[in-house]
Amino acid sequence: MALRLNSIFLGGILLFCLTQSTLARAAEDADSQESEYRSPGLSLGLSLGSVLAVCAVGTGFIIGDLEGEGEFIGAIVIAAGFVLTPSIGHFYSGEWPRGLIMTGGRCLCFFLGFAGVAAGLEHKDDLGLTLMTLGGIGLGGLAIWDVVDSYDAAERANQAHAGSLVVGPLLLPPPPGEPEAGMAAGLQLAFAF
Repeated sequence: MALRLNSIFLGGILLFCLTQSTLARAAEDADSQESEYRSPGLSLGLSLGSVLAVCAVGTGFIIGDLEGEGEFIGAIVIAAGFVLTPSIGHFYSGEWPRGLIMTGGRCLCFFLGFAGVAAGLEHKDDLGLTLMTLGGIGLGGLAIWDVVDSYDAAERANQAHAGSLVVGPLLLPPPPGEPEAGMAAGLQLAFAF
């Protein structure tokens, strides 16, 4: 039993480290001039993998029950995972404003649910249950939406860089047999895709 619990915990940490190292490697690629392509699969994997890894770590805390504090620590880790990690795919794709807005929305839903728990414990009425339900549904819904949309975020980033018109200087050699004509200067129009 203890081996299984440690495996869940360590597997979650390993998965989280892999997704974060992939994100760091992707950021290095983005800094280079050669690669502006964003992989939709990697974007989805970063978002989903981060959420699953943090939830696995939180589950390891809950199941392991570290001296009676495991359930509390595990719940905090899982909540932080659902609030903070689903937008990693948007950050990878360069959609920082959208990722921050979605993270802010999940933060609001989390605090709405937390206020519902506090109201339910204090007043024992339906208001607490309603707030907790709305916060939980909002948090889960926004997290799922953000993970699913991370695939499209990479595709939108690729479409933004898809085609471009390039205008540049052009020097042409003189025509054959007329060396006295000299070089001709002009503009070059090219489409890059």
